[in-house]
Amino acid sequence: MSEQNTALQIYEHPLNERIRGILRLETLFKSALLGLSQTSPWHSQQTLCRLVDIGDIVSRNEIRLEVIKELERLGSTLTALQASPAVDGTRLGIILDNLDILVDELHDQGPVGKKLLDIPLLADVKRRYQVPGGLCQFDLPELHYWLCQPAEIRLRDLTSWFNHLQGIHQAVQLILKLIRESGRTTNELAADGHFQVELPASAPLQLLKISLDGGTPCYPEISAGKHMASIRFTTPATAGEPQETATADRRAVHFQLKVCAL
Repeated sequence: MSEQNTALQIYEHPLNERIRGILRLETLFKSALLGLSQTSPWHSQQTLCRLVDIGDIVSRNEIRLEVIKELERLGSTLTALQASPAVDGTRLGIILDNLDILVDELHDQGPVGKKLLDIPLLADVKRRYQVPGGLCQFDLPELHYWLCQPAEIRLRDLTSWFNHLQGIHQAVQLILKLIRESGRTTNELAADGHFQVELPASAPLQLLKISLDGGTPCYPEISAGKHMASIRFTTPATAGEPQETATADRRAVHFQLKVCAL
């Protein structure tokens, strides 16, 4: 998924399954928080669905354990840097303390997603919303009643339910912040719309980050193996023209590349 601002289009590609799952959780958390910042019933329903999605994912014990393992891995990696004179020891100490706190919290919480989905309204939404149109008022009158409540009541409930997930949310944020800050950004050129980069075999690779100038009329399609990543820039199909398909862009494309390894 891309994140856009007026200057850059940013695309990220995970280099292992653990980071792939953590990025998906981040996307769901962002969607939930967007809904929490709004007051309309439609936004409240969106947030409710995202909480069900997150609860469903983190109720699987292996996902919570993968997040814990990543926190512990980062802790071990950063601890090894403490002796380096080039490292800000105070800042590093704060990060290590935060990692330890989150590990303990996630261990103590147990399957937080299951606790969330035990809430009757969320359990009913989970049961119905995979059905197209399954959240209609005649299917779930309880949901319709809740959506008719004043915004302050809905936001109070949503905030309370979101708080069940604060530990895993903070863990996801910290993991991705540390990974995104690692690595070095280089300026690259895909001469014919295609670029290959050799990946360092010894580094703990986590993420590829590609940045394009805003308005660049193409997007990257990325495939990555153990030793090499291939980036092919593609021109999108014209919106509203179903007979058209995306095509390979053969023009030279300037972009920034960051290989995040920590």
